Amino acid sequence: MRTPAFARSSAVQYASGNLTINHQFLNQSPIPMTAPEVRTLWIRIVGTIQFGAAANVPGKNLILEVINRFLVTDPSGDVISMSGASLRQWAQRCLGAAYADPATVTAGGAGAVAFEVLLPIPFESRRQYVPTDFRKPVADMAGPGSQMILTLNSGTLTPSASTASINVGATTVEVWAEIYDAGQRASTSRLRLRDTTVPSTDFRYEVKGLLVDAWYSVSAANVRDGTKPAARNFVSDGLAYLNYPSSMLNQKYLSQLYAAASSDDVTGGFVLDLHTACNTQSIAELPDLDELQVRMDQAVDSGANICIAALTPRATQQVANALGVSAASVAAIAGPTGHVVGTDEMQVRGSLPAKLSAFLPVKGASK
Repeated sequence: MRTPAFARSSAVQYASGNLTINHQFLNQSPIPMTAPEVRTLWIRIVGTIQFGAAANVPGKNLILEVINRFLVTDPSGDVISMSGASLRQWAQRCLGAAYADPATVTAGGAGAVAFEVLLPIPFESRRQYVPTDFRKPVADMAGPGSQMILTLNSGTLTPSASTASINVGATTVEVWAEIYDAGQRASTSRLRLRDTTVPSTDFRYEVKGLLVDAWYSVSAANVRDGTKPAARNFVSDGLAYLNYPSSMLNQKYLSQLYAAASSDDVTGGFVLDLHTACNTQSIAELPDLDELQVRMDQAVDSGANICIAALTPRATQQVANALGVSAASVAAIAGPTGHVVGTDEMQVRGSLPAKLSAFLPVKGASK
């Protein structure tokens, strides 16, 4: 039997700036596993908020104003490089109606009130043909060349009245991981989450792989304050868009099979969708792009971001670590002439386009 487990990092005290999370907690699953993989990471912040008078802080502000950025790397580079606001939107896209913002914190007067932030970061999307293809082997995230850095803001919050700020001395930060035993060692498709500030109305953003999702989002402050971007038309040579209206692209996103989250930022008007992988879309059907051109016919909102979820190539050592083999043997296993792949394990890699070898999962020997 393969029983899932939660792994938890050591709690560190809240502090403005960069907090290094000891990612070795991923190796401490309480249940022995043959092929441990991370399905979801969770950022958890627990403590108290000091209010100056009766007021409330909306739950989404606890993400938008507290979590500045989360950086996670593996041997191939950055796996996650996104703000808290962008990660919140990624969770909405993956989990749909199952996503919920933290509870609103309400104070009846001056004093300290308890709060909790839970921000999930999924590595699998329910829209994908094989969601488990995107799980992260623990060997990727807890081995050499890997790190986790959570950047927090000062803790000053925007309440409905008076003042509110996090009591840093009474607040702790943890990272949790849902870990599943795949039963067979594998190097899965490498999902990378990255956001980039929009510098102009016509710019190219790095993909270097297969595009899963892309969206334009206003700043965290604008989401907090309810400031929405104007509707616009998008042009993109890589996606063959020629004056595609944002309303149409948003509707495509919302028409996927799951129900949208009640706080979904596309529904709320804070996000303009650019590309959404369709339900049951296979890896081989994703757009292959080195860069994503985004051109728009409206001014860029101050602090806006382009957010990109893409499958990017894996380093040889990363594949070797995940499979438990030497780096020298990787080419024969995971290269164009390597062994079988696919949900039924019936296709030889050599029968598929050679470039797909860098993106398709590859399984090791059964245990």
